[in-house]
Amino acid sequence: MKKKKLATCFLCLSLILNILLTALLFAQNNTAIFSSAQAKNGEIVVTVLETNTLNPVDNATVCIIETKKYYQTNTKGLTEKISAPILKNQNFNNSLERPWGELTILVYKPGYADSINFYTAINQNTTRVGFVVYLTPIINQEDNTPTVNTEAPNPSYITQLINLFKK
Repeated sequence: MKKKKLATCFLCLSLILNILLTALLFAQNNTAIFSSAQAKNGEIVVTVLETNTLNPVDNATVCIIETKKYYQTNTKGLTEKISAPILKNQNFNNSLERPWGELTILVYKPGYADSINFYTAINQNTTRVGFVVYLTPIINQEDNTPTVNTEAPNPSYITQLINLFKK
């Protein structure tokens, strides 16, 4: 009888130990995934210029749509460094994964037509400078049409994608 109780206790302790070890391994894996996801950020500085004169546009509003955060340009037409997550476009994962993230950037100021920029590339642990948005002054009512810009992937990525499918 004592051997049976001892075997049952040993079995229960083994089961509890296995459950604890499994929970510990699961927690470590989730922590690693979470911390690597947090580390995937890049930075961008947006320059806003007037289309006709190429003068900097002071106090224009720049919105990063994915983060719902707003920034203002200074007298040189520049935003501060904007930190944003690397959100990858999954459309090409089955053919050639894109290693960069993409942002949607809205820029506006009273007296100017709005500008929206799709697929703006942002790379992990990199600050992108030289990204310029042009605002068109509203002189006539017809000028109040939003400007829509899209950014194509870099040429080496395009060449790789073409070479994958070209016969």
